[in-house]
This record gives sequence, C-alpha cells and structure tokens, in this order.
Amino acid sequence: MSGNPAEPGLNPSAADARARLQRLAFLVLSPSLGRRRRALIAHVAVDRTYNAEAPYTVLRELVLRRTLDTGRRRAVLASCAARPRASDPDLVGLFPAARAAYALRHLEGLDRSETYATLAAAGVGDPAAATTLADRLRTHPRPALPGRLG
Repeated sequence: MSGNPAEPGLNPSAADARARLQRLAFLVLSPSLGRRRRALIAHVAVDRTYNAEAPYTVLRELVLRRTLDTGRRRAVLASCAARPRASDPDLVGLFPAARAAYALRHLEGLDRSETYATLAAAGVGDPAAATTLADRLRTHPRPALPGRLG
C-alpha cells in the first residue's frame, strides 16, 4: 500500500489534514527564520490554500508550492539567524526543496517515486536531487501520524 493519505479510508479528517499540512510547511521553511516565524508562515500557507473539498494530495501539493515560494522570499529577508531546534539540525543546511523531500519521506511516509512526483507537481526544478539529498540525512524515529498505516 502506498503512503498516500488520500486513498480510500486513509484521508485524514479536516482537523488532522490542517495539522499535518502545517507541520509539513513548518519543516520546509528554513530554521534560520526562527520557530515562531516558521509557525506563522506555515499557518498562513495552509489557511490560504485550504479547501476542505479538495483531496489531501492536491492540498499537499498546493501547500508545498506556496511554502517553497514564501520560504524563498522570507529567507532572503531574514536579518538574523535564530538557533534551530534540537530536532532540526540536519535540516539547517538543506535547500527548501530538499527539506520538502525530507518532510514528504519522513513525515508523510511517501516512497521515493511518490516524493519525486509530489515535488515535481509542486514546481520543484530538480526533484531527484532534492529527494537524494533528503535520503542522505540520518533519520530519527518519529511517531506515526494519525490515519497512516505502517
């Protein structure tokens, strides 16, 4: 079974979907923006994209596209780097697309081909390189998200 939460029986509730999308957006944004700024930008990205009628996979693509675009603009404007959280040190040096690939692989549980397709649909220029960079990171076990099958 694929890691696609939009498959029958795996589509998360609206509240779960919003929370998952916000976490995805948060991880894509640069830790140098600081935790509060990342949380705010992630929240806004999901709010401006969210449509309860759209399938989760479409929402995920739209949130990724918006977050990658916003993250690039905000990272340029950030005047000082905040200290990254202890769980984020490996993500600090990654490009936004690689952070997106990492989040899709390890937060969303997508396989390599699903990650590549999602990144390509979100407008990432080189989804293969982003996925390869993300796969090189050491992973730390995280609890499964609600609605995901192991």
